[in-house]
Amino acid sequence: MVALLTQLLPSPLSFTKPITISVTLPDALAGAAQAGQEAAPAKVVQQRVDFPMRPPILTSITDGTSNTTMVTFRGRAEPDVTLDLILTDANGAESSFQVPVNSLGRFNLPVTLGPGPYGYTLGWYGCLTCTVTAAATGAGEGDATGYLVVDTTLPWNPLSLSFVDASGRVVRPAGNSGRLDADGWQATLNASQSYTVWLQAAGCTAVEVSTDGGQTVALSPAQLDGENGVAGQIATAASGSQSVQLKGTCGGNPVDLGSGTLVMRASEGIMTDASTGAALASATVSALVANANAESGAGGDVYTLWSAADYGQSNPQSTGSDGKFGFYPPAGTYQLSAVRSGYQPYRSPDLPLAGGFLGYAIGLTPATGEAADHVIQITESGFVPGVLSASTGDVIEFVNVDTGEHIVRSNTAGVMAAAAGQWDSGLLQTGERYTVVVTGEGTVSFADAAQPQFSGAIVVSAAAPTLYLPTVMR
Repeated sequence: MVALLTQLLPSPLSFTKPITISVTLPDALAGAAQAGQEAAPAKVVQQRVDFPMRPPILTSITDGTSNTTMVTFRGRAEPDVTLDLILTDANGAESSFQVPVNSLGRFNLPVTLGPGPYGYTLGWYGCLTCTVTAAATGAGEGDATGYLVVDTTLPWNPLSLSFVDASGRVVRPAGNSGRLDADGWQATLNASQSYTVWLQAAGCTAVEVSTDGGQTVALSPAQLDGENGVAGQIATAASGSQSVQLKGTCGGNPVDLGSGTLVMRASEGIMTDASTGAALASATVSALVANANAESGAGGDVYTLWSAADYGQSNPQSTGSDGKFGFYPPAGTYQLSAVRSGYQPYRSPDLPLAGGFLGYAIGLTPATGEAADHVIQITESGFVPGVLSASTGDVIEFVNVDTGEHIVRSNTAGVMAAAAGQWDSGLLQTGERYTVVVTGEGTVSFADAAQPQFSGAIVVSAAAPTLYLPTVMR
């Protein structure tokens, strides 16, 4: 008798935890025993399996300066494991904390720190990465690391500074080095929109924010994610950049709290009807994040829904009447998936992000609901056929018969698809299909955006007129 054990696992990572599986095999000769033969005893088989573990992700800490001695390390990791938090002070002294992760994959550890700078590393308990090679070299590739400064002389907490849009999406600024300190920070925001500025300034009796556009707003008590602070609304500029100054009355004296710059985003996420260019409401957009191997180019295509709730955001999102959407995730590699009734689904190519705004201009192609008049196969060596003759109004179907992913795009007018005459299938995986309707005479060229060396053309002629013959009755 052969026992086959199967377990669906994510793409292999360099973080593993050993698990021993014990299996009691039933009597392999039970049938033979009934025929008068002696049955073999039951047998216990044990096998060690190294289960891949995703690296921990911090959602509440940004490298920078805090004026409070209580710092909370909050984030996500593999469920029901223990993490190791190591803090190193300016003298090189290390403090270690065990961080339990609950069954939902979340952890929350408040730590009291004295004034001064601290480096931190958060990894798997015992050896940071739970692999012998990585343990020998210290912190592993997936450990969360950073550098904090606790300065209790500051009247406000720079790490608390946040900009919140009308949909509740939170943008946390950072400086050129990725840190958030009192000065030199920068945030990329949508142009000509209202944002709520929120921060914690327990040492001040009054706080105001002003911009170079002439705005001065007094901040009033408000909460963000259950924490107390002060907040007020400002309007962003129509383009370019905008200087922001924070001031307060702290200890009875006027204090310059710090300054930074708002950069207006040049593009934004928007969903349109690919045939008309009109904004599409009620489309569902999901942000998918790549695992560690996909980000390093070693693992392939394992993408999961990004946990936006940990960052005070929603995922998926539904577009409004203006067709706009957008996410503010941490650094990583992402894809966007979009669906809407009456349209073909869409999945973007990889979108590497260093942090900040995640958006994309997506034109959804209407679903035809008609059988294809012609089929073009996408193979590992290109399009088959490479040149196709068709008539106006014909439905052309592209089918990916390769094991790799492909993207069919055209920037030629006369095709019912993307705005400004361009159509875009998005990523097509093995067996997936994409259809377009050719509407005008001429030659329509297209290419594979994933492998640009592959291209093709559709030669479109006027449809032959239908000839009706009279019926002769005898």
